[in-house]
Amino acid sequence: MTRRLLCALFAAILVLCPLLLTGCDEEKAPAPLSLSASSTERTISVRWDAAEGADRFRLFKKNTADGKDFRFVCDVTDGFSYTDEYVEKEKEYVYKIKAFAGASVIAEGICAPVRLGPSPEITIIRQIKSLTYEAQWDKLDTECVLYGKTSSEWREIGRSKDGFLRFENTNNYSEIAVSTTAADAILSSSVTLGTPGSVFAVTALDDWTNVVELGISEGDWKYEIARSETSNGVFTTVGSAENDVFYDVKEEDDTKTYWYRLRCLGDRFESAWSEPVRLGTNQREIYYLPVIVYHELLPENERAQKDLHDEDVITPEDFQNDLIWLKEHGYTSISAAELIAFLEGEAELPEKPILLTFDDGKYSVYEWAWPILTKHGMKATLAVIGSQIDSATKAPQERENADAAFCTWDELAEMSASGAIEIISHTQNMHAFSRDGRQGANVAEGETASQYAPLASADAKQILGKIEEATGAAIPAMAYPYSIRSEESDRAWIAAGYKLLLCGNSGSVHTSKWNPMIREAGLNLYSTKLRRFTRLEDTSVEWFLQSFENMLVRNGEE
Repeated sequence: MTRRLLCALFAAILVLCPLLLTGCDEEKAPAPLSLSASSTERTISVRWDAAEGADRFRLFKKNTADGKDFRFVCDVTDGFSYTDEYVEKEKEYVYKIKAFAGASVIAEGICAPVRLGPSPEITIIRQIKSLTYEAQWDKLDTECVLYGKTSSEWREIGRSKDGFLRFENTNNYSEIAVSTTAADAILSSSVTLGTPGSVFAVTALDDWTNVVELGISEGDWKYEIARSETSNGVFTTVGSAENDVFYDVKEEDDTKTYWYRLRCLGDRFESAWSEPVRLGTNQREIYYLPVIVYHELLPENERAQKDLHDEDVITPEDFQNDLIWLKEHGYTSISAAELIAFLEGEAELPEKPILLTFDDGKYSVYEWAWPILTKHGMKATLAVIGSQIDSATKAPQERENADAAFCTWDELAEMSASGAIEIISHTQNMHAFSRDGRQGANVAEGETASQYAPLASADAKQILGKIEEATGAAIPAMAYPYSIRSEESDRAWIAAGYKLLLCGNSGSVHTSKWNPMIREAGLNLYSTKLRRFTRLEDTSVEWFLQSFENMLVRNGEE
């Protein structure tokens, strides 16, 4: 009997439980609550219906793009709306509301996605002529107001429904912005107005290169340069200027007379073109600087003993004959420091300057070159490999049996103190023809500028620090190892602090091997680089400079 009663009771439970559970769910399920959202240019307003028995409402929101769940916004106890000011343009939001009675949720609702209301943004402002400008912005189905900023306030310029307005800038507005006519409208991001600038001098450095000097504004402006064969012809863009000097390097020997003009480009701004200026306007004086690079001096008997056959090793007698020829032909040797001072407007150059350089820092410069220079009253620039000088300084006695002996830091200091030898960098640790995919001090294949720049900066800091410690002066000049370079490496070494980069005898450095320059251009990416002739045992300085002498005669400078 007991067993039958238990079975009957169990069956009744199975029948009644679902009914009881369903009844509980229906009592706990929140009722639907209507929720809507609307927006202006900068806020989103959320409104919901009243819920019978509710003592507070809890609002949540989520950004549909970030993939995260709803986040708490606030509790509202005295109304049925909320204005959200913490929203961003271009983002879409969804809001959810929950009505509470005590601790229980009695109603809830969710709104459709909403984003800030439309607001215009200026797409471009073009200067048509001196005072005439055109502004374009995102076209909306409403009237928009264009504003200009004076030195003290924003003023209304005009109104348009077309997303376009031409205006006269008689009030000298510096910035332009746009908004709708709504009561709570906000200004768009503003556009700063630039000026076209001017071309005030154009000098032909040689048959390939014209130097265009510009009058431009300070700031992050880009200036586009164009040229034409006539003042009113078709102008072709030839490049953009990073500073107030532009070098128009032509692809071939070209002696045509060109006209140049420029315009200013900024963030959503284009100025009018400046007035064209002809080649030869305010022609500057051109200075030439032949640069010779030596490597090592050894008497014939020492070359034979060491069995050296390097063609860049010459005898002390050859070097002395070079100096005698140079003096007889009116050349004056200068230092890298003197050239930097000249280009920075702080010194003058002699009538026929020449820069004599030695690469590496071999001991033969101390033993042979320095006495010969002193004897003839001339000077030279010695580019040293820091790591090699360090090794020689630690173990100078090992130089006796070395094929390539280097100077010590004390010997460099001694020569520097005499005034006949100037010490500059040949890098601290980057004098290797090929190492880990890098050739010399150039950018390695696949290496980015951001990866390379710290390496250049660290090397420059180390070698210049050692030179200054030894000589008392860190001349900001460097000779490229193996003359291997690129524009990317040039920029990195200049950023590292160098003002002169001594390169090889390649047309990729300059089209002219005589390093023509104008003082007014100062130091820049072009003038910082110097092309050098390597003195070999069978190519004398006289042989190299004879064509230079002939050019001077043709130009009437001799």
